[in-house]
Amino acid sequence: MHFYSCILGLEKRNDITFSPGRRLLTVAFQGQSRPELALAVPDVSFYGEAYLRSLREQRSHTLSSVFVTHDCAETYAHLLDCGVTFLSSPTRHLYGMEALFLDPDGNAFSLLETTTGARSLFKNIFMGTAA
Repeated sequence: MHFYSCILGLEKRNDITFSPGRRLLTVAFQGQSRPELALAVPDVSFYGEAYLRSLREQRSHTLSSVFVTHDCAETYAHLLDCGVTFLSSPTRHLYGMEALFLDPDGNAFSLLETTTGARSLFKNIFMGTAA
């Protein structure tokens, strides 16, 4: 939770404990109702160890979410100073400037400063602004 609240600037929305060891926590950008990011520890008894192992092996190769920022280089520098692990430094693409980072559990995220043209393609998608 520290990473998402103190480093990325998200706030806790829901914190539901279903039973011992089974908890769902959601976070979202301050002042926005959507989207919410669900944080949960998968239940080994439900999913099985082999399936969870395969998920853990794949998670740094699959983007969990995209955090949109107005200045990718500045946000990258700030998050780097906070100790965030980056898979790539800000790189220019046709759709904008992007850097890829990991959370403490190894989930991969995109930090994206979109071009004006690309932004119009996302107009119907819920987007929040990164820290």
